[in-house]
Amino acid sequence: VSQTTVSRVLNHSAAINEETRLAVRRAMEELGYREREKERERKNRIALLMCPFAEQRDPLTLDFFGELLAGVQEILDRERFELTVATLPCGAAAPPDSADLESAAGVIVVNNPSLQLVRYIAGRGLPLIAAAADVVPEEWGIDMVINNNFQFGKQACRYMLEHGIDRFALLMPKAFEERILGVTLELARHGKLLPPEYLPELDSTDISVYIKTLLGYLAAGNLPRGLIVQHYDAALALASILECHRLRIPEDVAIFTFSHRAGHDRFPMLLQFPREIGRKAAQGVFSAIRWPETAPCSYMVPALSLIHISEPTRH
Repeated sequence: VSQTTVSRVLNHSAAINEETRLAVRRAMEELGYREREKERERKNRIALLMCPFAEQRDPLTLDFFGELLAGVQEILDRERFELTVATLPCGAAAPPDSADLESAAGVIVVNNPSLQLVRYIAGRGLPLIAAAADVVPEEWGIDMVINNNFQFGKQACRYMLEHGIDRFALLMPKAFEERILGVTLELARHGKLLPPEYLPELDSTDISVYIKTLLGYLAAGNLPRGLIVQHYDAALALASILECHRLRIPEDVAIFTFSHRAGHDRFPMLLQFPREIGRKAAQGVFSAIRWPETAPCSYMVPALSLIHISEPTRH
């Protein structure tokens, strides 16, 4: 029989008939695999490794990751698995001893894993999935669950263009490459291009970075007509500064942003679903455990477009 058939027997797949199951079991006993299987079955734990950006000192206190974690836990409860969580330093090449990967059946890495960390886990033969901030390079060879960031960028750009705004700044950390690419390619499709000053290379998701960029525009007298801002809290901070300068939102400066809370309704935005990302990540790691020969795949989680009732005036 094939390795896939043996794997499905080990994972109690309903796709295997009883005759095949018994034949594989007999062969396993003859080859002395019984103890190895018992050891594997004792592993009813998934390890989740938080891989934050440098500025995210305690990512588990952030609502987005709390929601993602709740989605993972929901699936693990259904499967009667335990979850252990460890937060790694930014760029960590290996997990701490407290993660205890030796007793884990699979691993979920969240947000911003390093290639060295992925290789460390994969080198131990553990089923692995990334719930990442952006696309994990295909050559890493692992499953991933991500927001459809490329499409998110296109939708944000379309909102601006549909309201006659092509002079806007894209305030987004460089880690969100796919979202940035979505905006720039959608602009190019309309024969337009963002000037370099409206495509700053932000190196952090910290609100202070957005504020510094906006103050630079104001000081230079080069304020754009619109702002596409990576997250809602940063958008709120920028709106407060603009209003202190007696500028109206959205009449003078339109703001488009991204959030994961439906109650965030100050600006037009795309609503993300971190809990669904967590669910998909947990389902994905169980699929990798049960069918280890399956080729790596990506799961894209869509967003919901929420357009605020107050629309910008066309210029």
